[in-house]
Amino acid sequence: YNVIVGRTALTRVKAHLSPHMLLMKFPTPNGTGAVRGNQLSARTCYTTALK
Repeated sequence: YNVIVGRTALTRVKAHLSPHMLLMKFPTPNGTGAVRGNQLSARTCYTTALK
Protein backbone atom coordinates (compact mmCIF):
# COMPACT_ATOMS: atom_id res chain seq x y z
CA TYR A 1 0.00 0.00 0.00
CA ASN A 2 2.94 2.33 0.54
CA VAL A 3 3.65 2.38 -3.18
CA ILE A 4 0.08 2.48 -4.45
CA VAL A 5 -1.40 5.00 -2.01
CA GLY A 6 1.73 6.72 -0.72
CA ARG A 7 3.14 6.90 2.78
CA THR A 8 2.02 10.51 3.28
CA ALA A 9 -1.59 9.66 2.41
CA LEU A 10 -1.54 6.63 4.72
CA THR A 11 -0.32 8.81 7.58
CA ARG A 12 -2.95 11.44 6.83
CA VAL A 13 -5.84 8.93 7.06
CA LYS A 14 -4.27 7.27 10.13
CA ALA A 15 -4.10 3.89 8.41
CA HIS A 16 -2.71 0.83 10.19
CA LEU A 17 -0.90 -1.62 7.92
CA SER A 18 -0.43 -5.33 8.48
CA PRO A 19 1.77 -6.59 5.62
CA HIS A 20 1.74 -10.13 6.98
CA MET A 21 -2.06 -10.26 6.74
CA LEU A 22 -2.19 -8.08 3.59
CA LEU A 23 -4.55 -5.82 5.51
CA MET A 24 -4.99 -2.07 5.88
CA LYS A 25 -7.35 -0.63 8.52
CA PHE A 26 -8.39 2.99 8.79
CA PRO A 27 -10.88 5.00 10.86
CA THR A 28 -14.20 6.06 9.29
CA PRO A 29 -17.10 8.07 10.70
CA ASN A 30 -18.99 4.78 11.19
CA GLY A 31 -16.19 2.71 12.75
CA THR A 32 -13.19 0.99 11.21
CA GLY A 33 -12.77 0.36 7.49
CA ALA A 34 -10.57 -2.41 6.15
CA VAL A 35 -9.01 -3.31 2.82
CA ARG A 36 -7.67 -6.82 2.27
CA GLY A 37 -5.08 -7.67 -0.34
CA ASN A 38 -4.65 -10.80 -2.40
CA GLN A 39 -1.40 -12.72 -2.00
CA LEU A 40 -1.26 -13.97 -5.59
CA SER A 41 -1.93 -10.48 -7.00
CA ALA A 42 0.63 -8.94 -4.64
CA ARG A 43 3.28 -11.48 -5.65
CA THR A 44 2.56 -10.97 -9.36
CA CYS A 45 2.75 -7.18 -8.99
CA TYR A 46 6.01 -7.43 -7.03
CA THR A 47 7.58 -9.79 -9.59
CA THR A 48 6.53 -7.54 -12.46
CA ALA A 49 7.96 -4.47 -10.72
CA LEU A 50 11.34 -6.17 -10.32
CA LYS A 51 11.70 -6.83 -14.06
